[in-house]
Amino acid sequence: MNTLQSPNLAKPSFLNPAARTFRRRCAALLCASFAAAPALHAQYVWSGGSTTWDSTGSPGWNGSAPNSAGAGVTKTDSTSATITQNNSAGVTIGSFTLSGGAGTFGVTPSNALTFNQDGNGAGAAAITNAGTNTNSRVNFGSGTLTLADDIVISNTGSSTNASGSIAISSTIGGTGNVTFSNVSNNAAAGHITLSGPNTFTGTVTVQKGAVTFSNATSLGNSANAVHLGSAGNSATLVSSSNSVTHAYNITVASTLGTNVLGSINTSTFDTTFSGTLALNGNVSLTSSKTSNAAVLYTGAISGGGNVTLIGNGKTQFGDGTASVTNTYTGNTTLSDSSSLLLADNAKMTFVIGASGVNNKITGTANQTLTLNGDFIFDLSGAAANGSWTIVDIGTLNESFGSSFSIVGFTEAANVWTYVSGTKTYTFSEATGVLSAVPEPSTIILWGLGAAFVLFGMRRRARHA
Repeated sequence: MNTLQSPNLAKPSFLNPAARTFRRRCAALLCASFAAAPALHAQYVWSGGSTTWDSTGSPGWNGSAPNSAGAGVTKTDSTSATITQNNSAGVTIGSFTLSGGAGTFGVTPSNALTFNQDGNGAGAAAITNAGTNTNSRVNFGSGTLTLADDIVISNTGSSTNASGSIAISSTIGGTGNVTFSNVSNNAAAGHITLSGPNTFTGTVTVQKGAVTFSNATSLGNSANAVHLGSAGNSATLVSSSNSVTHAYNITVASTLGTNVLGSINTSTFDTTFSGTLALNGNVSLTSSKTSNAAVLYTGAISGGGNVTLIGNGKTQFGDGTASVTNTYTGNTTLSDSSSLLLADNAKMTFVIGASGVNNKITGTANQTLTLNGDFIFDLSGAAANGSWTIVDIGTLNESFGSSFSIVGFTEAANVWTYVSGTKTYTFSEATGVLSAVPEPSTIILWGLGAAFVLFGMRRRARHA
């Protein structure tokens, strides 16, 4: 009987220890690549009019109702619609976009609506108005929005709606950084507007364009850092409320473009920014206040940027009681029909360098400047002699109040004097000029030196 013999074949390579290790590593890398690949999120198109958003789906969706991290909700037709979110268990989406010709696409979040793109920081949720209708508006009504991720709120379309291209009156809670980007830098047309008492925690960046807000906490937790401007873009952040205090610390982050901060409210009530203002770039402070009302900056203003006052209202540094010292080294310019009050106990710092080199207060058309606070002259780099225009009285309607003073100086007949070694500095309220005057003995020495030089020149001339 013949016995079938197995041929003496080498063991397959996949049984070798080295090969098995190689295969395991390849499998691990493959799994990792799948894990790192971006998830493909479901996209939902709303094609109907106003209705409800429930857990079983509603007429108008192109399938079941969206409810998952990263889910995209888009309206592309021209029919306006407001969806009422009535799913008591809450709904989660990643983005909400108007991209068609509809006038309005909005949500009334009667129950919780959560924005979560992926929750791990690799992406950001989004609210976008990319509509082609100049009157288009994305609207979130009364209710609650919750951030479980960073979010970008942007107007990239054609909207010039006077009520805003994106209007959010919902209360925004949760945790996530919020970035605003708007093609419109007009605070009265196409702006993004917030009116809720928001509680979210995260950094707020107005990257470009106009954002208006009306509640003391519209920008979330009062500890949230706020950045105005980015990458050379022009950005506007203005309050539209009556009497309110905004406590945010604000940084002007853009070194190019025009950055506007302040209030567009025309009431007779003050609007106050009580946080600090750091100038990494220039800023225009706007006020539309009437009567004796003002936009107050009661926190310290620092940095190297220039400050320009715009609008037809009054801006005030300090509240008249608490001490605050502004140390920014740029010029302060009053333009339009603006006015500036330096309140009692508020201080402005002027850095004095070579003769004529300093920051100053100036105007463009006889604007009103009232000085009830204090000046600080940083003389650490000042020249031994020279003069410096501090208040450009030729361009301003200025007045020095009874509480005005210059730190370290003494006053007599509206002339302020400070003696430092052999140098005497004087500031005249009448001229707005700081001058350095050497002491008499120094002048005598200079005179003797000049006479000696002249005598030597004449002797050489006689012997020639």
